[in-house]
Amino acid sequence: MRKIIFMVGVAIFVFLAVTSYSVRKSFQSSDQLTAIKDLYFPVLQKIEANIVRLDKMEELFMRSVMLGDHDPLDEAQDFYKKGDDVFIEMEQIYPERAKEIKALREEYRRYDAMALQTAEDFLKNKVANMPEQTKRMNTTLNALRDSIKKFRESSYQNFVKTLASSQETVKLNLYMGIALGIMNLIFMGVLVFFIRNNVQMMAVIAEQNATLEKRVAERTAQLLAPAGH
Repeated sequence: MRKIIFMVGVAIFVFLAVTSYSVRKSFQSSDQLTAIKDLYFPVLQKIEANIVRLDKMEELFMRSVMLGDHDPLDEAQDFYKKGDDVFIEMEQIYPERAKEIKALREEYRRYDAMALQTAEDFLKNKVANMPEQTKRMNTTLNALRDSIKKFRESSYQNFVKTLASSQETVKLNLYMGIALGIMNLIFMGVLVFFIRNNVQMMAVIAEQNATLEKRVAERTAQLLAPAGH
């Protein structure tokens, strides 16, 4: 009986430990999937959208200079404002990298201001220092593109890493569930084995006890018989 009680206690302990670990992993997997849905996807979408806006702004600045028209500059500023708002949204979504996003936003602002000033100077025929100014503008644009590219790549790597970790957690929970089921089956088999042995032993003891009582009764009767004569 003590073995059975001990086995039941061990089984309950193992069950609780495995279940607790599985629940903790399930919460972790849920957090990872939430991060993928609410963090990485939106950030990647927004950074891609800003890359497109940056290309469009460059095109509009060039068009303004080539056509001698100020209207494209106004349109470029609309794109700039939308992109700036997107960087603000990214800071709110991704506070862990807010410092990097603020740096991107500052580079973005610096390029817009420089490109706008260059285009306006050209339209006003202020071309004395235009080659040097254009060179600085292109350097700023290339640096901004490189920074955005690095941020996008690192964000994508974090996304892939989180997704892989979530998949591993799901697999682990599946394997642990299967293992727990097998352990329960083994435990039940061993428990049935011990219970059946105990029942058999109790039956043998009961039979032996009945035989002993019968023999005692017969012996007592034999001993009392002469006394009766």
